Amino acid sequence: SSCTSGSGHAIPQLISRFATLSPAMSASSSAASPVLPQLRVQHVVTSIVPELLPVQGYHSSVLIGDLEYTFSRDGGVVVSEGPESHEGLEAETTFIDLGVWPVDLEAFEAAILPLFEEGSYDLLRKNCNSFTDSAISFLTGGRMDSKYRQLESIGKVADQYTNVV
Repeated sequence: SSCTSGSGHAIPQLISRFATLSPAMSASSSAASPVLPQLRVQHVVTSIVPELLPVQGYHSSVLIGDLEYTFSRDGGVVVSEGPESHEGLEAETTFIDLGVWPVDLEAFEAAILPLFEEGSYDLLRKNCNSFTDSAISFLTGGRMDSKYRQLESIGKVADQYTNVV
């Protein structure tokens, strides 16, 4: 499923909450903490709007090692091997390397999956890009580049003034 760019209306609250849950955000944990596997984290992004237009929309996901996590309209959070959700999209897929991080997949899934349940997809407020931004925040403490959320921002402003979107 493709989606448009988005940061989600609850992203600041999610990121604040992740500060207490995320291994990446609590790097100064005690020596008694379990050793977590070090996995490469990548932001995977594909344009879904023709490049001739002044504003771009993107489908994005996060690749943790060789597992792709994405949020779809039809299935909630989908986990697959490799960037399967980008297959069949016409534009070139870009892999943005976010480095190697200690990853507790159980903690990640426990924190993220309840927030992005099947049936909760919203084209402007809770889509693949808001999911990916949240996942990147949890895993690395960083954020997705805002250029991948520009179409969603324009849509929110249009909806605010016209209530059509």
